Amino acid sequence: MLFQRLAIGIFAGVTASATALFDRNLAYSSPFVKNPQLSHNTRALQARHFDFVKRQLSDTQSSDGFKDEHYPTFYGGDFSNSLFIYNGGINFTHSVASGDPLHDSVLLWTRAAPLGHPEESIPLCVSFKIFDNPELRGRPLDAGDAFTSYDVDFTLKVEATNLKPDTTYWFQFADCTDPETVSPVGRTRTISSPDTPAHLVNGGKPLTLAVFSCARYQDGYFNAYGVAAHNTSADIFVHLGDYIYESLGDGAAIGRETLGRELATIEDYRGRLSQYRTDDDHEVADQAWKAGTADSNDTTIGCSFSPSGACFTDRKLAAVRAYHEWMPIRQVDPDDKLRVWRNIQIGKLLDLTMLDTLIDSIADEKERSLMGAPQEAWFYNTLSASKQRGAIWRIVGQQIVFTQIDLTTGFDVDAWDGYRANRNRVLDHLYDNEISNTIILAGDSHANWASDLARPNDTITYDPLTGHGAIGVEFAGTAVSSTSTFGAGILPDAANEISRNYVRDNVDLQWSEGSYRGFFTLTLDTKTTTATYYAMRNGDPFHDSVLLWTRAVPIGTALPSDVSIPVCVSFKIFNNAQLSGRPVDSGDAFTSYDVDFTLKVEATSLTPDTKYWFQFADCTNPKTVSPIGATRTISTPDTPAHLVNGGKPLELAVFSCSQYQAGYFNAYGVAAHNTSADIFVHLGDYIYESLGSGAKIGRKTLGRELATIADYRLRLNQYRTDVSLRDAHIKAPWISVWVSDDHEVADQSWKAGTANSNDSAVGCSFSPSGACFTDRKLAAVRAYHEWMPIRQVDPDDKLRIWRNFQIGKLLDLTMLDTRQYDRDITDLYYNTVIDSIADETDRSLMGPSQETWFFDTLSASKQRGAIWRVVGQQIVFTQLNETSGFDVDAWDGYRANRARVLNHLYNNKISDTLILSGDSHANWVSDLAHPNDTITYDPITGKGAIGVEFAGTAVTSGSAFGTNIQPAAADVISQNYVQINKDLQWSEGSYRGFFTLTLNTTTATATYYAMRNISNANLDAFASATFVVEAGANKLSRPVAGGKVFAGALKVQG
Repeated sequence: MLFQRLAIGIFAGVTASATALFDRNLAYSSPFVKNPQLSHNTRALQARHFDFVKRQLSDTQSSDGFKDEHYPTFYGGDFSNSLFIYNGGINFTHSVASGDPLHDSVLLWTRAAPLGHPEESIPLCVSFKIFDNPELRGRPLDAGDAFTSYDVDFTLKVEATNLKPDTTYWFQFADCTDPETVSPVGRTRTISSPDTPAHLVNGGKPLTLAVFSCARYQDGYFNAYGVAAHNTSADIFVHLGDYIYESLGDGAAIGRETLGRELATIEDYRGRLSQYRTDDDHEVADQAWKAGTADSNDTTIGCSFSPSGACFTDRKLAAVRAYHEWMPIRQVDPDDKLRVWRNIQIGKLLDLTMLDTLIDSIADEKERSLMGAPQEAWFYNTLSASKQRGAIWRIVGQQIVFTQIDLTTGFDVDAWDGYRANRNRVLDHLYDNEISNTIILAGDSHANWASDLARPNDTITYDPLTGHGAIGVEFAGTAVSSTSTFGAGILPDAANEISRNYVRDNVDLQWSEGSYRGFFTLTLDTKTTTATYYAMRNGDPFHDSVLLWTRAVPIGTALPSDVSIPVCVSFKIFNNAQLSGRPVDSGDAFTSYDVDFTLKVEATSLTPDTKYWFQFADCTNPKTVSPIGATRTISTPDTPAHLVNGGKPLELAVFSCSQYQAGYFNAYGVAAHNTSADIFVHLGDYIYESLGSGAKIGRKTLGRELATIADYRLRLNQYRTDVSLRDAHIKAPWISVWVSDDHEVADQSWKAGTANSNDSAVGCSFSPSGACFTDRKLAAVRAYHEWMPIRQVDPDDKLRIWRNFQIGKLLDLTMLDTRQYDRDITDLYYNTVIDSIADETDRSLMGPSQETWFFDTLSASKQRGAIWRVVGQQIVFTQLNETSGFDVDAWDGYRANRARVLNHLYNNKISDTLILSGDSHANWVSDLAHPNDTITYDPITGKGAIGVEFAGTAVTSGSAFGTNIQPAAADVISQNYVQINKDLQWSEGSYRGFFTLTLNTTTATATYYAMRNISNANLDAFASATFVVEAGANKLSRPVAGGKVFAGALKVQG
């Protein structure tokens, strides 16, 4: 029937051709149309696909009347069931990007990798939509479908057209065969039309460019990109080269080990671009020019130089093809295959001219050129035309330092100092034609330089003290991460001494800096251009206060020369994201090496139920500021439930178990960017004490198994380098439970020990770190209090973190410590007695003090009229009979304690209790009832339950069902679990992720999110299941999850 339905579509002729779908993906527009090894002839791809289609139809009646001319229309407008395109699922592995904006169009990019292994002939179909609002509401401004395939590494590059000038847009990709599978939402913009008056460009606001170069993966994290994205108002990002590096190096010590080998083939370059996520020399190889590199050319000997054994032309062509696939860059000239030099006219404000000063550089002594004759002539014509059309500024982006710089070792002849005649010709053109307001942007040197533009050694025309006689300015930026040209790891004081010599010895050079990695911004209006150079180096809300956190590390040395000297940090908190007006609260505070330079302050006198933005600064230099954080207060305890959160549902994002070496913390990023979570709740295992092996995915854990305060600080520091985790902390306040699960101290913790340490002589020797348990626990607690925005609950009870948050009359959020505080002995792997004592009546997870407090808190919550009681704790509460028996490290090992909790709820008729759990590395959703109760509780209808448990999987830690278990295999296990466990309604064990809990006066809705891939940083996730609890029902609404989930197994509904 499927083939018959498709055959009708064929003859009806209702959709565009497959060739058009190939053509729309500009990644196929390789610069090498005439090179059979590097070209993508979309007609040939169509023919290959056509042969596949005919094979699919060969055994059906539908193929009888099928002719070549019918091929373009066989889809019939419905991709969802087509056998002719891949429909096995898509993973948007590398998020989205955009580039090369014009006044009416922009390029959009993504990578849509298949979840399976399709035949090469089968394309993947991806749709895109672009909107003028971030909610993607209304009719898209442009939309369409396009094909991608293995031929272009499953990349997709489309041009969104018919856009308005000078406008911000938001876009998203989707799987044609499953429109619910979508990419993250990207933001882009168009530029002004060329004739827009300068004062109207960018809506009359200054236009800011963020300028980068030299991002070497193994040298460090690309923090500069994040700072520019989050902490500047940059309108356009400009990259001046070395977006990737061809070499390997050694980044293992910081978890940045480069994958693969020195780059040579198309597969090599694709792999490196994938890991990093090209126009300067390292995109091909070191010291590139038009006929070779430092280690390869096209001679027999030159080919053998290369560690990869490749000739230069082969490497160059492979690099360019991969770059065109992976970057949102236009093919400038179909008749000039390698050309990337181009000019972008942004109203009458500026011309942004992008040059290529490496790919066509020549070594002829008489006519040495960085650009080659065609580009050089074009460049001069472009400069003159810019002046003639009345543009105020001429911004020239190119790779290498233009100004003459006499270094300690002589001149850098790989820069313009090696092409002095070419530099003179540029300066002569500017001077002779009186072309003013020219600003040259440069990268490559791994240091910062700012210079007047003048002829080298010209002491007649140019005055370096006043700048009189200059024809423009050069701003050269340091590297995003690549090692300083002043020396690897050089400290600021030493670098500044070198810089002082450089500015003294070089007439045009006005500023030099060589220690810090970073970037710069260029902000232009009709009167001025401002270059700002950037150097690289929130929780527990109440209704009137919130804790703010940062770490302020002194620059220059690991510690101040005198450790008694504190660092002074100021803070300000505002009620607007622009930090305008008078701060609501502000102040100064000291930090020092004693607390690892962390700072935690309480902002007070705040308004309930209000969002705030805050920032820290250096007291001694207020221009040195932190990123801007967002936070909020909660409602006062007596706020009517329907008015909490301004009358909108309150959303919690719930996490547990984030192991650095197991994968990237994408769950935090998805929650921060793709949900409307108001508060982040962490249920434990925020860090792991163990090492493991994450080198293959660039996540090698630093240090050793944790034991000392220095160990725990180092581990917390490394975890905070994850971009998604940082974004989550910036986005909203956190409520967490310190060392709440075992791995914040060590595996299988209880009140007197762990699986590999206690305080006996033998127990101390168990630990790989050789530390006794109490020493480890105190070190862990101290580091956690330093690094996390959590309050000291009780000054007389130093280890207490169990506490309650009354959020209006809507809910009480009660955070327990069921792991460290006063927990009786648990399963330590080597002890086999826990099964036999699991039913003992005096066993406790919490200890008598916390248990009494918990019961009193539940009762008080009911008495004060709160609708919901939400209990955050670490381990699975519901009885789970697993394949190997019960998990006695969970509540199944403390059955009497569980029974006391359930008895308190039943006996006191405390309804609407929702227990949140982590630790198990799998998803479980259950009604709350006494285990094995077949009298009071009905698992089909849920009648007789007293609440619900939502247990979430890990952010990254390996599945309890088996390492890297696939969804189909995990679902088989889940199906068995929901059959044999009465209370359990849903189980899922393959995906890593988190869940949100959204509460209003009538319902609580839990939505589980699954990460498709944690082996690289991305925001690719889907909602695997959604559950509803109605107020007063004390059970999951039936049919559970609406009768449908997208992963895992539901209990069979009656």
